[in-house]
Amino acid sequence: MDTVPVICLEQLCDAHKSGDLEVWFQRPKDIVRKIKSGDLDLGIVGYDIVCECGEMGTTDAILDLVSSGMTLAENNLKEIKGGVVLESQAVRVASRRSLNMSKGALEITHEMLERLEAHLRAIGVVTVVANMRGNSAEEVAERVLSQPSLSGLQGPTVSPVFCKRDGKVVVDFFAIIICVLQMELYKSVQQLRAIGGSGVLVSDLTYIFEEETPRWRTLLSELGL
Repeated sequence: MDTVPVICLEQLCDAHKSGDLEVWFQRPKDIVRKIKSGDLDLGIVGYDIVCECGEMGTTDAILDLVSSGMTLAENNLKEIKGGVVLESQAVRVASRRSLNMSKGALEITHEMLERLEAHLRAIGVVTVVANMRGNSAEEVAERVLSQPSLSGLQGPTVSPVFCKRDGKVVVDFFAIIICVLQMELYKSVQQLRAIGGSGVLVSDLTYIFEEETPRWRTLLSELGL
């Protein structure tokens, strides 16, 4: 019988709400240590902590954050201006045994990777919806694609806008949906106006999911799955 995966992270996902995920809040060093001991399956922690506690071999350097300078003086050390010992960022760590043995842990890992990558992919991108007159969807698409910055992820979505006139359902406008970079938003709006666009709506994006996240394929290869 598969066990419920245990993970330590601050951003909860749907699995936590449904009871498939147990979340622990731990000190950074304890996250790495408990993953090594098997008490945690997955975690998010700083790369510097992983380097310090991950392998626990010989110590090549001692790192400390100082403000008064007392630590440096007491240990006969000096500061190296501009010296970079390690560039750190948040990383996701996991127990290889848990990922190989627990289907639940692997499924949660898949969801985490999908959500994180999709969210990162959506940063700085907005959805733009506009109405445009035209005789056909193809004609409108041709006008939109004449502007390189309006092509979206794979191209514009063009849909008929139905209205009723003289008792008949007719199509005078088409709705177009595209994704553009936030920094190019006003330029894109100007280009839409130039080709007949109006009623422009703009929405922030939270996720952009592709067919599959590359990191998931890499992970499966590393695990031999």
